[in-house]
Amino acid sequence: MDDLQPFTAVEIDYDFCSRTYGSAPCTAALGGRNTRKCFNTIRTCQDTDNFDRQTLTLRFFNGEGDAPKGGTWFPALKSVSTTSSTVNIAGNSPRLGAFGRRATITADLQDFTYHDRLTDKYQAERKSGAAQLSGVGYDPADFGTFFTNLKARWPYFVGRPMRVIYGYLKDGAVINATTRHYVIKNLVGPDDGGRVRIEGEDILALADKDRAQTPAPSQGVLAGNIGTNFAAFTLTPESIGDQYPASGRAVIGSEVIDYTRAGDVITPTARAIGGTQLSAHSQGDTFQQVLSLQGLRPDDALRLILTKDTQIDTAPIPTEKWEAETTRWLPSMRINADITKPTAVSDLVSELAVLGISVWWDDVSQEIGMKINRPTDGDVIHEFSDSNIISLRQEAREDERLTEVAFFSVQDDVTKSRTDEDNYNVVVLTVDADAKRDDRYGDTKIRKIFCRMLNGGAQS
Repeated sequence: MDDLQPFTAVEIDYDFCSRTYGSAPCTAALGGRNTRKCFNTIRTCQDTDNFDRQTLTLRFFNGEGDAPKGGTWFPALKSVSTTSSTVNIAGNSPRLGAFGRRATITADLQDFTYHDRLTDKYQAERKSGAAQLSGVGYDPADFGTFFTNLKARWPYFVGRPMRVIYGYLKDGAVINATTRHYVIKNLVGPDDGGRVRIEGEDILALADKDRAQTPAPSQGVLAGNIGTNFAAFTLTPESIGDQYPASGRAVIGSEVIDYTRAGDVITPTARAIGGTQLSAHSQGDTFQQVLSLQGLRPDDALRLILTKDTQIDTAPIPTEKWEAETTRWLPSMRINADITKPTAVSDLVSELAVLGISVWWDDVSQEIGMKINRPTDGDVIHEFSDSNIISLRQEAREDERLTEVAFFSVQDDVTKSRTDEDNYNVVVLTVDADAKRDDRYGDTKIRKIFCRMLNGGAQS
């Protein structure tokens, strides 16, 4: 075809085992409770120790023209709607979280009957009966539908990659395509009419309050009472020490210590750190690992917070860009903080944001963006004019107006409340005296910022 056809598609990455049923190293075999072969998903796996997680990409397109050549494309996509992200610059707006307004996608699809050839390695054996202990065959197309089978075999879709592709088809090839990247938030349906909805959001959803906290909760406890000396002690249950690094920082009760570890045996190397009090501790007290951010550049601290205890890996973090941005605008700032209890990752990012750091997800370049609050410095500037402005709206946002900002830093005790004014040794007050005059606003509106990220004392 010479004509271009508008093309929209949605892709999802489906967890799929690379093994073949009953072939080494897979030890699964028909018999007993194993009445049929698996569907190469973890939910149906009969030898989970040897499950080899790979990806099978499922592709759905709008079906308004020919299908692309190559691969399997399902003409099930009915509509797609997206919302773009909005950056919360330096965490300035209390109405938005650390990552601003999140990018989202909603894809509506139509369910369909399916012969299972793509999604079942043993489809032919289901028909012959070789995949069943009974030896009785059946036609997979007669049992369930594509999405009912998908959800039954793969209920662990949340957080898996999802993409939307906008482009054109020409002679069976997708051209001029833009791909936006998300993770699956929900898969709803099919309803009585066979409608299915897949909801996605940007990758920073993996750092949301209900999904990620750092440091991760520790499970080791003291096997016996300990005193105020530097004698070694043991953690329980047995082998729990393997969950801790060979050396590090931890908190017992309200005392922070440094330690080295050999098996389950802990040897303190420093005690009463960060303004905490040297204390005796009792059998059963939790030995909680501390997230220690000591002497880190802001970009290094942010990368550690985002990846240490979340499903976010380092691949979408453009390290060189982050390093260059920090070197240019915050070369001397060093983060010094001890996070002594499990804390939402998004909350920690918010604490960094008040230092002038903005974080967002770029769904096209598939990168987590990071910039310092600064003047433009070679950035692309988009001009607005009558030709590209669709509408304008002016908001007073009286709820965000400020006349004073009080910035608290340098904690007295790192285990005490982060928002307790009495637990900080330094407070810097910035006042807009003109705005407080009687002939202007004539009032006081204060914002208090509590920043434990500068516990080393640096204020610049």
